[in-house]
Amino acid sequence: MDKKKIEIIITSVLICILIVGLLKLIPAKRVQNMPFTDDVEDESFVLENSTLKTQEKLARIEIEASRIDWRRNPFIRGRVSGSSTATSLDLSGIMWDEQMPTAIVGNEVVMEGDVIGKYTVIKINKNSVVISSDEGQRTLSVWQE
Repeated sequence: MDKKKIEIIITSVLICILIVGLLKLIPAKRVQNMPFTDDVEDESFVLENSTLKTQEKLARIEIEASRIDWRRNPFIRGRVSGSSTATSLDLSGIMWDEQMPTAIVGNEVVMEGDVIGKYTVIKINKNSVVISSDEGQRTLSVWQE
């Protein structure tokens, strides 16, 4: 090898050593709000404190979840009586499956037997949904003209 290549290799190695040395001098940052066991003499304090914070967070989440109007789970088959607040009978779409056809009426996902306001979903076909009430049956079509 010639002298110029040897100088470049030695310079590169020295720069790498310098960078590694500088990185070891910089202290690692710690998370500000998290107590560490070497900072606290009693380890039980750390465990109790973190457990309390977790329990407080779970309690807040449960309170927030109880305030949400979940209506119903669209994946559980069954009759929902009177829980619907939708008054719109616009058929937005049909997800066709022979075993479990599903439709979107208003803003709700419904299946056969579900209740939308005063209407009951009787039958979900590939292109239409048949609903009925005390007034009689109606057919909602995907392609309304």
